Amino acid sequence: MARQKQSGCQHLSPRTGKWEPCVGPENCDYKKQGLDVPHAYSQAEREAIDAERAGVGDGLQGSERDADSQKVFSTLEKMTEKIDPDYINDVQYLDGVREKYGVLKPEDDKYRFMDDTPFIPGARIRISSEDYDENYREGMIIGLSKENPNFFEVVNEKTGNMFWARARNHKEHEQSVEVLDYPNDYSAYMNLRLSVFRSEVGKETGKLARNSEVIGKNIIEGSGIDPSGFKVSTMSDGSTRITGHFNEFGTGFQFDLNRQGDIEHYSAPDERSEKIRDYLTSHDSAETRKLVKETYDASRRKDVLIRERYSQIPIGDIDSISFASAEERQKRFDTGMSKIKDSRKKYQKEVRGNLSSELKKYYGEDTTRIRIGKDKEGIWVKYEDRSVPGVVRTGSGRIKDPRVNGKEGDYFEPRNDKNTGPYGGLRSFINNMSPADVEELYDVHREIDEDKMRSMFKSF
Repeated sequence: MARQKQSGCQHLSPRTGKWEPCVGPENCDYKKQGLDVPHAYSQAEREAIDAERAGVGDGLQGSERDADSQKVFSTLEKMTEKIDPDYINDVQYLDGVREKYGVLKPEDDKYRFMDDTPFIPGARIRISSEDYDENYREGMIIGLSKENPNFFEVVNEKTGNMFWARARNHKEHEQSVEVLDYPNDYSAYMNLRLSVFRSEVGKETGKLARNSEVIGKNIIEGSGIDPSGFKVSTMSDGSTRITGHFNEFGTGFQFDLNRQGDIEHYSAPDERSEKIRDYLTSHDSAETRKLVKETYDASRRKDVLIRERYSQIPIGDIDSISFASAEERQKRFDTGMSKIKDSRKKYQKEVRGNLSSELKKYYGEDTTRIRIGKDKEGIWVKYEDRSVPGVVRTGSGRIKDPRVNGKEGDYFEPRNDKNTGPYGGLRSFINNMSPADVEELYDVHREIDEDKMRSMFKSF
């Protein structure tokens, strides 16, 4: 015999996301599956539950509402008649997210100022653009424009007026974007990091292209030669390679420059290519050597960004899993955090391994043992040099944190303990490290703030 629906009772289906007739909470099929779904007996109850789930009612689950978030929310309620009807639901939903999760203001400038508009629905931005008559416009990002996917729709919370913001900066339509605040939820956090990654990689890629062009121009003008197939390339380790040829048979020359612009290897088959060597070793090449160093650091910075990006393991948007119980949500969060920590350990091992490999090349691959560790005073390095038979020479030192007490060209610090020994070339090697590599070494060893991650979810 079919069970009768309890009079007026409906549940919010996790399958369809809609309210459907139900036999009552006690005999609900979803409850028997272990799922805690909302039930209501009247339209008023359903509307209250919908409002709570959207974050626009009283169901704030203990989170405090930021003053800016409240201001935006209360203002938008009065602006619904001005906002494009096609976007009104999106605006109300995103403002509800801000109300529910609160908002954060970027502390680091790289998360605050960008050339491209970050894809963070619910974030407030201030944008200056040659496309606008006024100096700047402000508003909350809604999402991609339905008319042109190269633009985002933005709504001004004070006027209700909507405008477009370019997703990507364009050389003929220069813009600058400032992120004023963004929802403290996980999807916004991941979108912000992705936006910064794209912006930073774009900057370094552009710098590499510009520097290579100027380096090539300087070499041709400085040496007084004009070879065929002349090319300036940035190698995978950040070094600069200069190649070309002079004769029809293609006999070529090659110069490999290190971070300081010094020639490490070269092949110059005739006197014309020797002129390139003469230029690169002269005082006239000071500007070129500076550009080579900048190119090296830009290349390392780009590699670090990519490595860090692909070491990230997303937890997933736990709050959107409407059918999951509190225990299941907690389990998913714990599993996600465990994967993040495992990924971080692998990343740490990779970074230390890269540094160890470079040091072994510096001292001698087969005769040197490198140890790298971290204690309360920071990162330390120890080497054992066995290049002389029967003799073990050791030395150690610290690499200073560039964001605390280190500065470019001055990263080395003696290790004040029993491990201190002759530094050999350790001081020179460490001080010549790229800033990007030193920063990565410290960033990858910082503790993951699990409480901060947890605060981005309202399921707990």
